[in-house]
Amino acid sequence: KNEPKEPYHYVAVLHYKIGDLSLDGTYEVLWAAPNHFRQELRFGKIAESDVVLNDRRYVRRNTPAAAYLLQRVTELTNIPASASSTSLTFDEVAKLYRNRLLARDVVCADMFTHSVEYSALSRSRTVCVDPTSDSMVSDLQIARHDAVEFTSAFDTYFNFGNLTYAGHVVSKLGDDTLDIRVEKMDPVLHFAASVFTPPEDALIFDWCSDPQLEKPKSSVLVLPLALIPPRATGFHGFYFKAAADGRIEEVVEIHRDGKAQLLAVNELKHERLPIETCSGKPVGYEGVQALWPLDPFDARTGGSLPSWGPLSPPSSNTIDF
Repeated sequence: KNEPKEPYHYVAVLHYKIGDLSLDGTYEVLWAAPNHFRQELRFGKIAESDVVLNDRRYVRRNTPAAAYLLQRVTELTNIPASASSTSLTFDEVAKLYRNRLLARDVVCADMFTHSVEYSALSRSRTVCVDPTSDSMVSDLQIARHDAVEFTSAFDTYFNFGNLTYAGHVVSKLGDDTLDIRVEKMDPVLHFAASVFTPPEDALIFDWCSDPQLEKPKSSVLVLPLALIPPRATGFHGFYFKAAADGRIEEVVEIHRDGKAQLLAVNELKHERLPIETCSGKPVGYEGVQALWPLDPFDARTGGSLPSWGPLSPPSSNTIDF
């Protein structure tokens, strides 16, 4: 988990399309320190404001559940740095070649891997760098399962302090497309105190920058697949609240168009999610889980959705050119 060494103001313009629905929005982060920042998502009629102050997170949203797109945008941009960023190990480079991309001469490497859990799920990654400047040019990540494909394309890289970020991201998840263009990422010498004033009527959660998950034998890593109707296919998203002991307190079915429906949790009263701890103290937490059944004939055999988040951008010295 890498954060810049200096405070910043980040703004990205968002465009989301699924079927006939098209939404425009913005994602803004005002970051003073790992435990002192503000996130703002405005997307069509969806709005959420999160303020983190030391060991508390204050959340105000106009929807009954966390915005599915906020988690997706946060993971794709890695702004602020996500403690849960996906780290995948790819097999050795399968192909190394020169190419011309975005009006630049580049060297590209193709890498592949296969899921241990699902033999039919494969991932590929093509990284292109400018060998002259030793800088990233593009990073294309693809996960496939039969006819279903998930892609994340990163390009227009820029440096901020000691770190490199993608200035443009296009994420395609089944039948939807999310386009993210960074408008600015500027250093800030001083924020006004009002910037980090908690929103009125905010939900309050315990918070720490590096939570640990304890996984008792009786806990499950994902929400029970019984929540998904039998023989269902396609995207299924759920917002949940977990108590400090892992009990499931609330589950809301969320849809990519922003609609949401509260689900009964009586049948889940014996289920336990992993326990999240901050400095050894168990805390309650909330989250979003997106599932895409991998078996079109029986969703209960299911499987978690391939992560849409970025992998650490390699520089040319991490690949033997």
